[in-house]
Amino acid sequence: MAYTITGADGSVVATISDGTTDTTSTPLTLVGKNSTNYGLHLNTNMVSLLNNFSSSTNPTNAIIGQMWFDSGNNRLKYLDTGRNWRITPNLVVSGTQPTNQQQGDFWLDSTDNVLKVYSGSTYSSMGLGSSSAGSVVAKTINDSTGSAKAIMEFIASNKTMFIMTSENQFTPASTATQADGTLYTANFPTIKPGINLRQDTTMNPRYWGIASSSEYADLAERYEADDNYEPGTVMMLGGTKEVTQTTVNGQPGIIGVVSTAPAYLMNSEAGTDATHPQIAMVGRIPCKVVGKINKFDVMVASNTPGVATSISGFMTREVYTKYSNQIDQRMKIGFAKALESYDSTSVGSIEVMIMRSF
Repeated sequence: MAYTITGADGSVVATISDGTTDTTSTPLTLVGKNSTNYGLHLNTNMVSLLNNFSSSTNPTNAIIGQMWFDSGNNRLKYLDTGRNWRITPNLVVSGTQPTNQQQGDFWLDSTDNVLKVYSGSTYSSMGLGSSSAGSVVAKTINDSTGSAKAIMEFIASNKTMFIMTSENQFTPASTATQADGTLYTANFPTIKPGINLRQDTTMNPRYWGIASSSEYADLAERYEADDNYEPGTVMMLGGTKEVTQTTVNGQPGIIGVVSTAPAYLMNSEAGTDATHPQIAMVGRIPCKVVGKINKFDVMVASNTPGVATSISGFMTREVYTKYSNQIDQRMKIGFAKALESYDSTSVGSIEVMIMRSF
């Protein structure tokens, strides 16, 4: 009696008469009852199934859902319902870029712990908003000491445009590379907490936009100081370096007050707060003061080092008669206006507005 062979969906695949074999319904040799060479056919079928019909050409008489190892392209494929051979996802985990890759291949770069996909010409990192135009990638890179640092890398046209991180400031490892193979140290020699813009003299990238507000209120610049000065200290040009604190009443040459959190900082890489304090030159800033001060008084240096006082009391005591007819003298020694009143012989702090005209 003939054998009727059905598939998993119940459809008839083949009907095999006694003593015969079927080699046209599937890539296998289907054996009928009492066929000769039964063992040979069975073993051959088993080997074909084990190696997924390994060949550089697709198997003939393939059926839907069949697997085929394309040995010519080193890829495992399956036959879909439209009778198209589809490539199964190919993933390589390696610290170095795979060879013999094909379009659509995946590579988990175990060095950077980043998943990448091959476009047909190059591997691109996959991430939030990933496309051929660019991607956003969360990854870790090693610093110069070998410690892993977590970053968010924003890539456009295969170039890292900026990096965000919450890590403390670090220097990337000398071997760590960006998406295009360029060393991080070439464009990001130092990575700091926050947003780090690409340093590139050819592209010359910039931030573009309109600032609607600022958390802080002064504009500052770093200058080399002859000592370590506290925030609020009144500073002038002079000393053994570039700036020093004021020391006498009405001292001219005041450039500003030591700040801790300026809205904008110029010459930011010049040094640290200890060696190159941030000197607020314009805007609102807490300032060390002494004496009687009325709101909106013009501020000048006092005899207490690095401390301001009101010009009204100062001029009454010492220079009113000399400078009462010289309006411009107030602009030479005054550097700010008080935004609060104060009255004490002890040093305190009030907010002042640093300005250059009164």
